[in-house]
Amino acid sequence: MFKAKQQTLANLANFAYDPVNYEYMKQLHLIDLFLAQLSEDSEELIHFALSGLCNISCGKN
Repeated sequence: MFKAKQQTLANLANFAYDPVNYEYMKQLHLIDLFLAQLSEDSEELIHFALSGLCNISCGKN
């Protein structure tokens, strides 16, 4: 189960890189999801959450 969560978060972080996806990300509240993962005990989950937030911050708005 943990590996599935890890893979999903990694995929969402990658999804956050493409500006075409920003509107979908807002609708799905993915920023909130990434922020929530920062309090996890797993370094991998924190890494993917930070990657997602960095990818979002490189885009518009």
